Amino acid sequence: MVVVASFALLPVGPAATQTYPGCAVELSDVSVDPGDTISVNGTNAAPGEDVVASMRGQVIGRGAADGNGDFSFPATVPTDVAAGTYSVEVSCGPQGPLLHVTVTVGPVAAATGRLPKTGSGGTIPLSSIAIGLIAVGGLVALTSRRRTTPRRDRVSTPVP
Repeated sequence: MVVVASFALLPVGPAATQTYPGCAVELSDVSVDPGDTISVNGTNAAPGEDVVASMRGQVIGRGAADGNGDFSFPATVPTDVAAGTYSVEVSCGPQGPLLHVTVTVGPVAAATGRLPKTGSGGTIPLSSIAIGLIAVGGLVALTSRRRTTPRRDRVSTPVP
């Protein structure tokens, strides 16, 4: 999922149709976990300008715009951040705007070395019962079918 951010004071429309003068930014992912590395990509920064991404006032990544004003650099979500919604602020240099992209940080999984148990653990006894019932039903159907079939040794022959 890619989110595009630009001037916060301008009207918002569908991302594909928005065009703004100045710097534009997108993050490679907006649902992250503590310690994840995301990619910060953008356009229209001043050529050679230092671009900085920060979260909660802490710099999480930086890069420089190329000769066309394009930039791309990694940014790492702090490992000490709690689960919640945060703003990643991207500065496209001293003359550029401060852009905000909202990210959602997920909870940190417990480091037990094992995967958490999910789902039901009691499916084997239920499966055994179901298979047994199917087998009993099949036997009942088979024996009832044999009873309705006439036996050849009891067929009467007509008397002349």
